[in-house]
Amino acid sequence: MPVGFLNTNQQTQLSSFPAAINHNDLITFFTLTVQDNQVLPSRSSATNRLGFAIQLCSLRFMGFFIKEMTEVPMIIIEFLKEQLTLNEIPDLIDYGMRAQTRTDHIKSIEKYMGFRSANAEYENKLQTWLVSRALEHDRPLLLFQFAAEKMKQDKRTRYGLWKLEKLISKAREQAKQIIFKSLKPHLTKNTKTSLDLLLLVESDQIT
Repeated sequence: MPVGFLNTNQQTQLSSFPAAINHNDLITFFTLTVQDNQVLPSRSSATNRLGFAIQLCSLRFMGFFIKEMTEVPMIIIEFLKEQLTLNEIPDLIDYGMRAQTRTDHIKSIEKYMGFRSANAEYENKLQTWLVSRALEHDRPLLLFQFAAEKMKQDKRTRYGLWKLEKLISKAREQAKQIIFKSLKPHLTKNTKTSLDLLLLVESDQIT
C-alpha cells in the first residue's frame, strides 16, 4: 500500500492557512489578547514580532506551525500588523533567518498554549486510535482530518504531512488485517463456492 496518498495541491492546502479566511475565524483565532501580547518578543525586530504572532495564531487556528511565511494570506498579515501597531509590513521572507529563532519561538508558543510535541508514547496511542477509526472509515483524507483534529484536541503539535500519511497508511493496513482475520473463520469451502457463483454472469445476461 502506498504511503504517500496526498497530491501536490492537497499537500499545499494541508500545510498552510486556507486561501480564504472568513471574518468570524479572523476575529476568533487572530485577535491578539492581553496574554498573547505579553509573550510576544517585544525587543525583537518587526519581522520577528509579526512572524511570532503568525505562528501563535497558526497553532491556535490549525494546530501546527507553518513553514512558508510567504504563503500567509494578506488579510491575516494586515490584521496582525494593525494590532502590533507596525508602520508597515516587514518582509516576512527574513523571518527566522537564524534557525534558532524559529526554534525558540516554537518552544515559547507551545509552552504558552499548553501544547507539546508528540513523543513515541503518544504516537503509539494515536496509531491505535487511528486503527479504530480505519475500521469505520477507510478513506485516507478523512482519516487525515480525524488525526489532525485529534492531535489539536490533545494539544499536540500536528505531525508533518509525511509522518501522518505514514501513520494513516499503517493504520489502514492493520485495519484490513483485523477485518480479514475476523472474516477468515467464516470463509468455509461452501461459502467460498457460493461467493464465486455470485461473480458468474449468465449467458443470457451478456449483451
